[in-house]
Amino acid sequence: MNTKKIHIPPIDFAAPITALIVELERVREKYSHGTTPEALFLELKEMFQFFTAIISARIEGNHTTVIDVIDALNEAEDQGISTPEDVREIENIQAGIDFIEANVHDSPIDKAFILELHRIVVNDLRREGDGRVGGWRTVPVHIAGSDHIAPQPSDIDDHMQELVGFINTDHGTQYDLIKDAIVHHRFVWIHPFGNGNGRVARLLTYAMMAKQGFIDSTGIRTLNPTAVFGSNREDYYNHLAQADSLKDADILAWSEFMLHGVQEDLTSIGKLQDVRFVRRQILIPAFRDAADAGRITEQQFAMLRIVINKDRVKAGDFSKIITGSHAARSQAVRKLVEARLLRVNKTGRFYSLRLSPNNVTRFIRQQLDAQGLLPQALKDD
Repeated sequence: MNTKKIHIPPIDFAAPITALIVELERVREKYSHGTTPEALFLELKEMFQFFTAIISARIEGNHTTVIDVIDALNEAEDQGISTPEDVREIENIQAGIDFIEANVHDSPIDKAFILELHRIVVNDLRREGDGRVGGWRTVPVHIAGSDHIAPQPSDIDDHMQELVGFINTDHGTQYDLIKDAIVHHRFVWIHPFGNGNGRVARLLTYAMMAKQGFIDSTGIRTLNPTAVFGSNREDYYNHLAQADSLKDADILAWSEFMLHGVQEDLTSIGKLQDVRFVRRQILIPAFRDAADAGRITEQQFAMLRIVINKDRVKAGDFSKIITGSHAARSQAVRKLVEARLLRVNKTGRFYSLRLSPNNVTRFIRQQLDAQGLLPQALKDD
């Protein structure tokens, strides 16, 4: 193995990327808390992760629309049938995110962790699967659309050991995001798997950001790192290809591209942490559109509007809308639960809003798009 060692290139204090790092740290602290209630913010997070999975698959050429995915998931749950492979690919990416959030804070990001991500990503897939599930490739590969020649199979384990060592070395928090960018590129450069490399690379980036505290289950600081790569697919691949030279200047150019994407994402999060913005500019218009389109009834819209404004409700909170017996209110609430529009808490007495996947998700996506909060990969879907 005769390749330039993985390292963080020297950074000029006056370079644009330095100012970007400083700004990101400032913005990250500013947006570490907001007025959006935790339960609602977790719903937004889950919905963005749903979009993240679609974007990651779309970068690889999967053109399934948001509406198609929602319909397939709901049909599979209602009828107990399997989802089509294009949708299963997206479900696998979501499963990878779930695995990361369940394990990354208690487990090292090591070879076993990365191989497990690969197993999850290619599970039960034919076209986008891999003959060596959870194992390094054993044959040479040519990366489509790239002049880069990936390392030979005999060198992959050495390259990956170096990469894992770099991931687990403390370089200082000021270098966290540059480190994420370097690892993302070098992983794709190594191309350790026969298939699924891009999907695993983006999940690995998510895992590193979670490990570094950019993402966690309560004080969520960033929602959708894949949006960085989905904003412009051609730019994403062009910057990756430029960095294939492994020259410091090209690695920094790629890193700056990625950090600009993170900056845009954090700016979006600032808006989503403002509960008034979320309610007035996203949720109420989306549910109004869903009612106008006949996806929910006017009565259901009125009920859901109460949930949007109160965050957590009991059946009795709908007494002004549904007059009469408690049984009538409970039946109306049960229909919203069955339609995946409400979640029931553990006691079974309280209800909160559910944003995806359901008949309103597409309308929420439209409002997010109208507010400039979606990457290019999901626009006009």
